[in-house]
Amino acid sequence: MVGNEESGQAVEKLKQELFHLGNTEFSFDSLAKLMQVLKVIEKDASDEILRESEIGKFQLDATNIKDNMQQALRNARFYQGDVEQMTKADKIKAITNMLQAMKVEDVGRYFIEISTDVYANQIDRYIMGKLRPVIGSAEFQFLVLLNKYHGIAIRKLFRQDGMSDYNMKKFVEKYGLTELDKGIYIHRASPVDREFILVNKYTKSTISHLTALYYHDLTDVIPYTVYVSFPKAYNLTQISKNEKRAHTFLTDIIFVNNNEISEKEQVNVLSDNLNPIRITSKERTIADILKPVSHIEEEVKVSALKRYIADPQANVNRLRRIASKQGVGKILDDYLARYLKEE
Repeated sequence: MVGNEESGQAVEKLKQELFHLGNTEFSFDSLAKLMQVLKVIEKDASDEILRESEIGKFQLDATNIKDNMQQALRNARFYQGDVEQMTKADKIKAITNMLQAMKVEDVGRYFIEISTDVYANQIDRYIMGKLRPVIGSAEFQFLVLLNKYHGIAIRKLFRQDGMSDYNMKKFVEKYGLTELDKGIYIHRASPVDREFILVNKYTKSTISHLTALYYHDLTDVIPYTVYVSFPKAYNLTQISKNEKRAHTFLTDIIFVNNNEISEKEQVNVLSDNLNPIRITSKERTIADILKPVSHIEEEVKVSALKRYIADPQANVNRLRRIASKQGVGKILDDYLARYLKEE
């Protein structure tokens, strides 16, 4: 079995991951992410050939763990109130507390059990009457990944999860996925996630401007247009022509030549379809919309600034530094002086 010290470190990392899921929906996708942390624990269990009696005990233990966790959610030690009204932060805190009371072996068994149980149920929406593939097979893994990205299959991402190009092509054909672009496919019942597709098609792109404002909740305007920033060296004219000619599904997109967007000026969030995307940070987004070339409406700029300042985590000094770097420091100060109280 895994050494106590190594196992303890894995569980501690798991707790930290759970605690920092602030930008992730509290869903099975979150648990799937945490499964990666538990590989050191899971390896021994997956490599063993268990006798029937051992499998029965394993299943009983897993059921008891799940029941105990459900009861703990309703326990006043973790949360005072109705579990149905718990916020995401409350749930994360409750689960973290529960993990602290669980043994390493219990944690490993629990996540192994629910991964099989939940995945098997969720992939049925893509099977469309076909027989469910064997759990653990390449076909089962394909459907798991298809479910993970909500019906969108991107060859590059599937490769990273160990899916071969041969199997990718075979299962794309078997399940009738439509090719949206080279190496990008979609299930017939799934919505097109423009932001998710764009940031994976163009690895140096970042969702920005009004679209980023929307994801940061700095505007009430729902942007039907997706703003995508590229480094200045990109030939946006050619990109735009290619998109319009070959990909009519990617409509209403504005490609922007922008100054370099550093990693510190990017954040990862979930799209409206709950897929991971990268967008400009709050401070960089505000700096970008203040640029005269952005042609953003005055009301939108003022509203975004007011919402930003009202956020307890706002950092006006950082905002000023980024605005100055983007050449709009004076413009920002004028807005702050006219519309907002200095912090």
